[in-house]
Amino acid sequence: MANGNGKSVELTETHEEHAKKNVMKYFVDATAEYRKGHRRRAANYLLQAESVEEFFDRADALMQGDWRDNASLGASALGGLALGIFAGGMLPWKVGPVPAVAVLGLAGIVPSYVMRDTITARNVLNLGGLLFSVGAFLGARK
Repeated sequence: MANGNGKSVELTETHEEHAKKNVMKYFVDATAEYRKGHRRRAANYLLQAESVEEFFDRADALMQGDWRDNASLGASALGGLALGIFAGGMLPWKVGPVPAVAVLGLAGIVPSYVMRDTITARNVLNLGGLLFSVGAFLGARK
């Protein structure tokens, strides 16, 4: 079927679908390569330890994270709480004592349990979603 300019609509849709699949495949592959490289760097860092005690010290340092991990957790907490208070105040509909908008916090909580990523990434989503729900309660108390 032609669309007026002589080109097939089905062919154009096929090209669009192909492009979408390729872009998504590129991002999935790039993420997998990044994770593989990150794991390899962490393993090399641990295996370069001269003693068992140094190995454990290095493992502890990796688990504790750095300032960026803490900053992202703090930003997620503050952002979730602020947005929850704002949303709870603007949309004060309640189902019993629960503000209806508080359910939107599940958009951060549920994926944090099913995603396969770093503990920091999962905690950022979980904390942001949880504090959004808490903020919605606080905002709807007016």
